[in-house]
Amino acid sequence: MLTIVSVGLAAVTLQSIGTIRPDANCMAFAPTGNQLAVGHGDMTLRIYGAGLKLERTLRQEGRAFALQSVAYNPKGGSIAGGAENGRITIWNLSNNTQFSLTGHSRAVNNLSFNKAGTRLMSTSDDDTVRIWDLNTRQTVLTIRGNGVNLYGAEFTSDGTKVVVGTLGKGMSIYNASNGQLIRTFGGHYGGAQDASANAAYTRAVSAGRDKRLAVWDLKTNNRISYLSGHEDYVMYVRYSPNGKWFASSSSDATVILWNASTLKQEAKLTGMSWIGSRLAWNASSTMLATINEYNLVRVYQVK
Repeated sequence: MLTIVSVGLAAVTLQSIGTIRPDANCMAFAPTGNQLAVGHGDMTLRIYGAGLKLERTLRQEGRAFALQSVAYNPKGGSIAGGAENGRITIWNLSNNTQFSLTGHSRAVNNLSFNKAGTRLMSTSDDDTVRIWDLNTRQTVLTIRGNGVNLYGAEFTSDGTKVVVGTLGKGMSIYNASNGQLIRTFGGHYGGAQDASANAAYTRAVSAGRDKRLAVWDLKTNNRISYLSGHEDYVMYVRYSPNGKWFASSSSDATVILWNASTLKQEAKLTGMSWIGSRLAWNASSTMLATINEYNLVRVYQVK
């Protein structure tokens, strides 16, 4: 199924290059190329290749649960999926084997590998973030929210810090080695649903329940600006790998593409998921994957 539409407010255009079957919960691009993995409501993980054609279907061993998060290992060769029951499955794409990581008691809402591909970080609705050693398959660090509600934790590009959204303290940054809280940023009424730092670790953006995004200077720890454009909770935000853009999604069923330098809107998509579209960039920052109101994955080319 191929649908071509173009949406743009300035020099950049988002052009839809295709859609993928319904019941999508989460997705991630491969570390190279444009292969896209999608967690579906039928409890499968499906991998789509050129032209968004289905290449393979991965299933969980034993009792299966719907996947709520997915991430490719940046070194290639494996992919992780976090399920609604708290279990994480790691699939080896070379030999078709898999193993599980258990420890969370509720759904895993986000996954993030370190750059070396040796550790995996999981954020759960049980208000914890865990860092796993993939060689020993054990938890090496647990960050407990203690009521602040942790969302969307990701490693910084050098793997030394954890950037996470919290409802209690806004965007927060932790030490990835010892779990020590480095700083909280606040800045939102009701807290932050998500946060993302650029690869250079010079700026970060937090997604607020106050309908705004906040852009932060990570050298001075000062807020650069608030950005308005959504009409409800901002649920997700993700920097592009090249740092030129970031995308945000809201429970108002929109996705906005922002220019990371000018902080201006470049494009706005409507008809997106009413619970906030998941967002995924390909490695070259030329494609953005979203989920629309019918739970179809829609992939856009950034031109």
